[in-house]
Amino acid sequence: MNIKNEKFQGRLGAYKVIYTEDQTPTLWSEYFDENCHSLSGAVAETIFNYIEPTKVIERATSSANFTILEVGFGLGTGVNTTLEALDHIEGARVKIISLELDPKLVEWAMKNNTPKFTKMPSLSDLKLVDLDGITSYQTATEWGEIIIPIGNARETVLKLAQLGIAKNIHAIYQDAFSPKKNPILWTVEWFEALKSVSHPSAILSTYSASSSVKKALCCAGWIPEHRKGFKGKRQSISATLSGKMSQDMQDHLSRSPVRPGRD
Repeated sequence: MNIKNEKFQGRLGAYKVIYTEDQTPTLWSEYFDENCHSLSGAVAETIFNYIEPTKVIERATSSANFTILEVGFGLGTGVNTTLEALDHIEGARVKIISLELDPKLVEWAMKNNTPKFTKMPSLSDLKLVDLDGITSYQTATEWGEIIIPIGNARETVLKLAQLGIAKNIHAIYQDAFSPKKNPILWTVEWFEALKSVSHPSAILSTYSASSSVKKALCCAGWIPEHRKGFKGKRQSISATLSGKMSQDMQDHLSRSPVRPGRD
C-alpha cells in the first residue's frame, strides 16, 4: 500500500491525512485516536456503508427535497462521494447537512478539494455564514446544497430542527467516531434526536456492528438490521422507522447481555 502522510493542526489537536488502499484519503484524529475510515479504502467504504444502503441514487430522483444528514464531515469524503454519484443522474436533487465539530477540517477540505461537478455544488465554493448563531459553511446550485454547521452535534441538530433546516431527513450517514471513542453520538437519546428530524421513510446506516448501538436504535424507535461489513469487517447496521424487525435480529438482541448506550 502506497501510504503518504500529511499532518495539520486543528481545534481538537493534530490530524494526520492517510492515503488508503484505493488511494483516497482518510483522517486520523489525535483527539479521538482513531481513523475516520477503513484503510482498505475511504471512498469504497463510503459507497458501501452509506450510499448503497440508504439508496441515495434511486431516491434522490424521486423526492424533490431529498435530504441527507451526515454525522461527521471529516475530510468531506461522504459529501464528495455522494455528489459525484449524483452529478450525472438526470433529475437528481439533494441537500446534504454534514455535522462537524472542528472548522479546521472544513477549511482543509475547501483548500484540497479537487472534484468539480457538472451541476452539483463543490466544497471549494463554500462560504462562511451565520445561521441564527450557528457558524456554518454553505454553498448551493440549482441541483444541490451543502450545509456544514460547526458545533456540538447534539446541540446543532436540534437548533437546525428549530430553524426548519434539519427536517424530513431521508438518509442518515451515522459516521461519528466509534462508540468507544465518542459514545455521546451513539446513545438512545441521540438516536431519538435523529428520529425527530427524520422523514418516515428515512434510512440510517453505519459502519458499527455494536450490540449496544443496535439496542440504542431499538429503544429510540428505529428498526435495526444486520448488513455485511466492509472488506474484513463481519457486520454493519442499517435501520428504518417502519416495517418489522427480522427474527435474526430479535434473537440476537434477546441473547446479548449488552445494554444500550445512554446519556
